[in-house]
Amino acid sequence: VLAGIILIAFFMRMEYQSQTPLLNFKVFRYKPFAMTILVTCTMQMTFTIMPLLMAVYLQTIQGHTPLEAGLILCLPAMCMVAANYISRLLIKSFTNKTLIIGGLLIAVCGNFAMSRVGVSTGVFWIIFFMGLRYFGIGLVNMPLTDYGMSIIPIRLSGHASSMLSWCRQLSSVIWLSMLTALLSFLMAYHYTANGNVGAGVEGSAAYNFAQMQAVNDVFFTLVLALLLTVFLAMFIKNQKPCRDCEPTE
Repeated sequence: VLAGIILIAFFMRMEYQSQTPLLNFKVFRYKPFAMTILVTCTMQMTFTIMPLLMAVYLQTIQGHTPLEAGLILCLPAMCMVAANYISRLLIKSFTNKTLIIGGLLIAVCGNFAMSRVGVSTGVFWIIFFMGLRYFGIGLVNMPLTDYGMSIIPIRLSGHASSMLSWCRQLSSVIWLSMLTALLSFLMAYHYTANGNVGAGVEGSAAYNFAQMQAVNDVFFTLVLALLLTVFLAMFIKNQKPCRDCEPTE
């Protein structure tokens, strides 16, 4: 981890000083774009761990087959697609900030509901809660990207797009590592805290219950992350696109 941090810092310094950078870090001088990166990286926490969480919950705990689990998650994914389209219509009547905060609050409700599900929660409620979560995230994506990219001059738009993709990938790797470790730790903690001894036997009632508690805790962690994202989104300012302006101080 330390070596990775040092190498990233060295890479950023080298690219910042280069005349022909692979990644132009000077785009961070534009405050709206920097805020977009910050909100995006925080929001990525809720994306990276989701496939693992739902695999543990639907397949290991509830006993669904991979095909059934995929079909269950198909409808929430369609909700995100629908929300992306709806956000394009709403942007004509609402500001970017309103859509971003509104979508994040909807996602908070869906994540909080998922942090309270149990071993025997019905498929309908899982689809509904996950659909609520994905719908909220879908409302955020387009307005957030539009807010950050609209202030970038045309000559730097390619660099800004590359930087946004790079930051998403970097934050995804970091969050996935941290949340996977957290999930593993919470499973072991709850299994021991429930009075069990020895190694857990996958498929046993005690182990499934500990896994359920761990999954709920991670979902609640995602709720806190989204609330932090809402707080960051409060600093978003509504402004007109400026393709030829210099960064504000």
